[in-house]
This record gives sequence, structure tokens and C-alpha cells, in this order.
Amino acid sequence: MSNAINISGLFVKCSLLKEIPDISKWKLCSVTKIYSLFYEYSSLKELPDISKWDINKVNSLAGLFVGCSSLEFLPDISKWNINNNSKLNNYLNNNLSYKSDITDFKIVLKNLLKSKTNKKIFSRFFGF
Repeated sequence: MSNAINISGLFVKCSLLKEIPDISKWKLCSVTKIYSLFYEYSSLKELPDISKWDINKVNSLAGLFVGCSSLEFLPDISKWNINNNSKLNNYLNNNLSYKSDITDFKIVLKNLLKSKTNKKIFSRFFGF
């Protein structure tokens, strides 16, 4: 995975796949696009801990979790550096049926917004 540049849509509509392999140790140092990575992966209930992914070069997170209607757990991705992301639209889309305590989700979002740069990026796409 260390030489990959675009892993967008890798798990698109994988509804027959009940659990995802351990992707927590993927080396994404060259990856620039991960948009729609889990798009409409409707049977996905839990993600491995992707919080340590190095997404510094990623410039598109658009639609990352769109259609993940069974997702019950979202790892704390609040430390992700999203400064290079020009496309954040819908990456935490309301199609995500986050069934876990919504407080966890709000904490992740709040931590992402602590950075002035992240806040500027989010305000551009979400209007706040």
C-alpha cells in the first residue's frame, strides 16, 4: 500500500463483506485520494482503528463514509491532518447511521475543529 496513490472506492458496495480486514497499519504516505473509500458499504458495522493513518498528502476525503448505514463505531480520527484536503464534502455525510453514542462523534468533530486551518476548511464546505 505504500506506493499506492489512489485508493478511492476500494470498498465500494462491499455489502457481502461482513467485516473489514485489519487496515489500521496501512502506510498511506503516498496516497492523495481516498474519496468514497467505504461508499455504500452498508454492512460495515465497525472500522479497524484508522486513526493512525498518515493522510497528510490526501487531498480528497469526499464521500468517505457515505452510505455506511450500519456503522456503529467510528475511530477517533480527530488527529488526522486534513490541511491538504480540498474536497471534504460529504465525508461525514448524514447518510452515516452512526448508531454509537453520538457524543463520541461530536467529540471527533469538535477535536477536528480545534485547528484554525481545519475550521476554515470545514466552514468552506459546511457553512459554519
